[in-house]
Amino acid sequence: MQLLVAVHREQGRVSVVLRPYRRWGMVWVFLAVVVVTVALRSGVRVPEFVGAGLLGIAACATYGAALATAWYLVGREVVTATPASITIEHFIIRRRRTEQYSAGKVMNLRAQAAGRVMRRGRLVRALAALAFEHDGETVRFAVGLAGAEADAVLADLQSGLMTPGGSAARV
Repeated sequence: MQLLVAVHREQGRVSVVLRPYRRWGMVWVFLAVVVVTVALRSGVRVPEFVGAGLLGIAACATYGAALATAWYLVGREVVTATPASITIEHFIIRRRRTEQYSAGKVMNLRAQAAGRVMRRGRLVRALAALAFEHDGETVRFAVGLAGAEADAVLADLQSGLMTPGGSAARV
């Protein structure tokens, strides 16, 4: 689930800042993985081949759990709409991932209800989100945002896609 933090409007650009709701369960998973890793490295007697495999799995799980924990504690998603593009940025501490989509190719910007969707040929459960079509691909963002909050963000982003003359970029 997402928490709307702020909407910034400046010179034909609308930026929406979202933070994930805090999920303390992820913190406990991270701590459990760290404890298991420390226990294995501190000399718990297990056969060498099992121990090495478990340490590798524990190291990967620790890294993934650390990123997930950091996302829930300090992460944020910034979605910026201009008449030229939609930019989606994910920030976790000093890590940043940016995706930019041409506004001319953005179609069907919408709020998507929670339910089941096909992803890579599999039917999976999906949280509510905002979405649009770009080059035949569905781009989902603001995952967990639903209801009136999603409608408000959607209206803000659509206003950011408007050109100064008042026409929308194929949304």
